[in-house]
Amino acid sequence: MATLQSKTLGRLLKDARIAAQLSIRQAASEADISKSLLDAWERDQVDSPELGKLLRLAAVLEIDPTAACEAAGYDLSGTLPSIKPYLRSKYPTLPASALQEIAEITEKYGIDPNHTGPRPGEDEQ
Repeated sequence: MATLQSKTLGRLLKDARIAAQLSIRQAASEADISKSLLDAWERDQVDSPELGKLLRLAAVLEIDPTAACEAAGYDLSGTLPSIKPYLRSKYPTLPASALQEIAEITEKYGIDPNHTGPRPGEDEQ
């Protein structure tokens, strides 16, 4: 069996969709993308999938967003998302009350919710 790193985006998406027992139409609908777009992605006919749509589909198919982005050819070296987009993509159904709690925690502890992580070497100190 191929490892995750050796799969094309299309193979990754199709395998995950089949494992989730979803038709192309069902998966596309849940991710709010067109069936034809998902079909093109599964056939590796799209060079640069739109990131937002890809992340929504990854959430529906329970694919690690980083794995989906890497399979799509996004260079993620040295980048981390800030907490807000990360949580929106990882947990798309968070209720407003949970988002408010996150805002309160980041404010209470002086965390910049738009900060993307430590600078190189900063976390090794």
